[in-house]
Amino acid sequence: FPYLRSQQTQTITLSVSATDPFTYTVNGTTVTDGTNRITVGKGSAFSFTLAPKAGYTAEKAKVSAGSTVLTGINGVYTLNAVDADVVITVTGVETIYQEPPLIYHTLTLTTGEGIVIDKQKNTFEIQSGNPFSFVISLANGFEGQTPTVLVNGTPRGLLALEGRKWRCIVSEIYEDTNVTVTFTTTANLTPNTFQLSSRDGQLFIETAVPATLAVYTLGGQQVVNRRISEGTTAIPLPAGMYIVRPGNQPNASTYGHKARYCQQLHLLLSSIRGSNGTMRRV
Repeated sequence: FPYLRSQQTQTITLSVSATDPFTYTVNGTTVTDGTNRITVGKGSAFSFTLAPKAGYTAEKAKVSAGSTVLTGINGVYTLNAVDADVVITVTGVETIYQEPPLIYHTLTLTTGEGIVIDKQKNTFEIQSGNPFSFVISLANGFEGQTPTVLVNGTPRGLLALEGRKWRCIVSEIYEDTNVTVTFTTTANLTPNTFQLSSRDGQLFIETAVPATLAVYTLGGQQVVNRRISEGTTAIPLPAGMYIVRPGNQPNASTYGHKARYCQQLHLLLSSIRGSNGTMRRV
């Protein structure tokens, strides 16, 4: 009978776990921790493929067979002659750096009457972490205190600029943001902002905004100096002719030239009678 000699084999162990950022493939089959011990004939060649998982790179990977560092070609590594049991290890598979996605937040800017801002719209998309700034000024026909700015309900300080303007800076925006700008205004009464009439011994002032109003006799004596609310205000006065003026007291020297004074300041010589007077726009 012929003598039969069994072929000697060697075991190759591919070090692998489910959490590794790479996979091994041998003869087209992915190696798992249950199939990572492979038997080959002594002196045989053995090849495997190393592939990084999604989001990782093997450009700096170090693949070792025991103490021997292997060099791969397009991810394929080969042991030319396996003459002992060996363990394959891999280190240096790294995460691929990815730019974080850009995040934007909506900023809504709401302004009250008399407020003017240097923006052409009131809704803005702001990249997360970025600031937003705008300049506040007053509309024509308004005088007011320093504007009040609320950012998501919290007061925000302002930087005063020249010419009754203010800059507001909303820094580091990390959420949708509501900005509200308001202030208490006082009307600069002009020919288009209030109307006067008289009847039944009273002067009636109709205005769209709160205002300060003064009433003088033709001799220059002030008979009324008061704050009026928006809407219609009735002021009882004795029969006579009066000068009605918005704002502060006039210069006393102007009373020598009443007609010119009335024309320049758009004043009304209101005649208080017992019957209805004519409505006039001042």
